[in-house]
Amino acid sequence: MDDKEIYDRIKSDKQNFAILYDQYFVPIKKYILRRIGNYDISCDVTAETFLKAYLKISHFEYRGISYKVWLYRIATNEVNLFFRSKKYKPLNKINLEDFNNETLITSQQEDKDIWEKELQDHHDFLKAQQVIKNLPIKYAEVLSLRYFEKASIKEIAEILDKPKGTIKSLCTRGLQKVKEKMQPGTES
Repeated sequence: MDDKEIYDRIKSDKQNFAILYDQYFVPIKKYILRRIGNYDISCDVTAETFLKAYLKISHFEYRGISYKVWLYRIATNEVNLFFRSKKYKPLNKINLEDFNNETLITSQQEDKDIWEKELQDHHDFLKAQQVIKNLPIKYAEVLSLRYFEKASIKEIAEILDKPKGTIKSLCTRGLQKVKEKMQPGTES
């Protein structure tokens, strides 16, 4: 199903947002986890990303920009908000204790363990992620989208609303900074 068909289905019934959620939840969550490096916070940021997308879906106008770009743009803004505030406060936080359901909590712990193991299995990735995390945000967001999310230059330009030439330049300079910081004997 292409974006136009999804757009038409969501316009006819907002509950069809589940199509986007199912298709993009895992990639968006991985992107956020890689940018932030903390499972619990990334869960909050991911939930906030999809909450904001759901609340604004009726205002989305299909103009050739894909839902993927739109969702990554929201996710990028939420990650940037987190790094700016350091006291990230989602609009809507669900308290698991309210559910009083041991199965749900156990399932979430298993999910958390799987995601954290995936992160820990990539030591080089973690070092690069730490270096990227400490770069100026203009480089961090471009490199994360390009190399962790495999986004094209065009997609990144759409997500960040910047010219393709600027994205290429930021990518080149950002990679140079990462290489300098990853040299043996260099602290990140």
